[in-house]
Amino acid sequence: MEEAVRIAAPAAGTYTVRVTGYNVPSGPQNFALALTGAFQDVEPIDPDLSTVEANDDVMLRPDGLGDSTLTIKVTVRNGNGDPVSGIPAGDVEVDLVGTSLNGQSMRFCASGTNALHLVSQAATNGSGEAMFYVANAGGCADIAVTATVESMALTAGDVATVRSPDLNGSGSVNFQDTMLYAVLLNAGTGYCGNLNGGADGAVNFADTVKYVQALAAGASCP
Repeated sequence: MEEAVRIAAPAAGTYTVRVTGYNVPSGPQNFALALTGAFQDVEPIDPDLSTVEANDDVMLRPDGLGDSTLTIKVTVRNGNGDPVSGIPAGDVEVDLVGTSLNGQSMRFCASGTNALHLVSQAATNGSGEAMFYVANAGGCADIAVTATVESMALTAGDVATVRSPDLNGSGSVNFQDTMLYAVLLNAGTGYCGNLNGGADGAVNFADTVKYVQALAAGASCP
């Protein structure tokens, strides 16, 4: 006896085939199962070999016009260390949590708080990578970055440090930030005031230019 099942235009995913026999007169009998179609081998994700990377030392503005963008790369690997491509959009997620470095608030514009949840917008590429970008934020903070793939938490995380002319993390650059910046400028040092990212860590005229530009623009969250 032969039975055939055809699924027209099946959605991508994992399918289970269950074969059940009734009224078999001579006991258990062997059977063969043949499948045709566009199949992909299932590659188990290894949470220990997969990685999360974020660029560090980023200057952001609430209006998204900072010097750079916080960029997060999640690389998904299997147990052999090989990249796993084709993981669907939405199945890779990252969580960001900011811890203030200056006693003020830290704010992601998209959430209005110091925490942000992002979901992948495209399938992992041929290198097993999913990319995430954050441009709109205020405050000065360490950002803890963690990731999950298909609801599995990856072992590795990363920490990125960000600064902003929105020193109090209110979501806009205004007079209150000027008061905070003036203290750092007077001291001539301080990571949160080093807006141009100078290697010497000094707060000086070059940083003031960055600050005044944001203040004059009234840089605010969208």
